[in-house]
Amino acid sequence: MLEIARAAALIAPRYSAGLIGAGRRYFGTAPAGDLASGEAAAFAQLWHRTAVALLQAYGDPWRVEEHVGDLVVRAGARAGPLDARLVLARGVARERACWDGRPSLDQPSSHVGALAKAAGVTVPDDLDGPAKSGREARVNAHLTCLRDALTQFEAASGFDETRAEARTRGGWTLFQIGRLPEALEWLDAAEAGDDRDLAYWLDLFKGRVLDGLGRFQLAATAYQRALALYPGAQSAGVGLALELVRLDRDVEADEVARTLRTAGATAPDPWFTYLNGDHRFVDRWVAQLRTGLR
Repeated sequence: MLEIARAAALIAPRYSAGLIGAGRRYFGTAPAGDLASGEAAAFAQLWHRTAVALLQAYGDPWRVEEHVGDLVVRAGARAGPLDARLVLARGVARERACWDGRPSLDQPSSHVGALAKAAGVTVPDDLDGPAKSGREARVNAHLTCLRDALTQFEAASGFDETRAEARTRGGWTLFQIGRLPEALEWLDAAEAGDDRDLAYWLDLFKGRVLDGLGRFQLAATAYQRALALYPGAQSAGVGLALELVRLDRDVEADEVARTLRTAGATAPDPWFTYLNGDHRFVDRWVAQLRTGLR
C-alpha cells in the first residue's frame, strides 16, 4: 500500500491519503503479539514514519494528525512514548496549518492600518476584505496556532533524535510570535549534524532573527553559511543581499543579487520544502523497508 501511495503521489496526489489510510487500518488488524518482536516493531515504526512523511508532502495537515492520533488510540494503555518523529510530525502539521492560515495580502492583518497611517494614507473601512475586528481575530487565531505548534516542538525537543530539528522549528515559531531573544536561544541550542537541509534552515532562520535584533553583520554571516550549503538558494541569497545593503556594502549586495538572477529558479532551496517535514527521508526509508522484507 505504501509503494502504491508513493507512486500515486507523483501523478494523482489526492489518492495517496486514502491508500495510506488503508495501509494503516491493515496494520490495525494485526494482533498485538504479531508486532511485539523487535524486528516487526521496527518495521511497523518505519512504515508509519514513511506514511506520515508522504502525508506531509501530499496531504492536508489534519491527515497527519489523524494518522498519528489513530495510532495513539489503537495502542491504548499498551502505548509507551510515542515515536519521536511522529511527535515532531504533529508539530510540523500544526506549523503548516498556521502558515496556511496566516494573515496575508489577501487577508491583511490589523497592522495594515498602522502602516497606512504612518504613510499618510487614509484607508476607508468599507474596502473589500475583512473588517478590522475580523483582521484582529485572524491575527489572534494565528498567534494561538503558533503557540500550539511551539508546545509540540517543546515535546519533540525532549527526544535525542528530533531535538535539533524541534529546536530549529521552535526557534522559527518564536520568531513569528515576536519573541526574538528566545528564538535565538532555541536556534543556538540546535546542532544540525549531517542533515544538510536542517543546517540550511538553521542558518536561514538565524539570519532572520539576528536581523530582527539589529545584529546585521552576524545575520549576513548566517546567510553566507546557508548559501555555502546551497549556492544560489533564493531565500538565503535575498537575505544576504538585504543585510549587505544595511551594512552599506551596496556593491557586494548588487553582486549577490545579480548572481541570484543568473541562477534563476533552478537552484535548489530547502526553504520551499520546509513544510514537507520528513518527506526528505522517504527515499531512504523506503529502501530500508525493502531491505527489512528480505
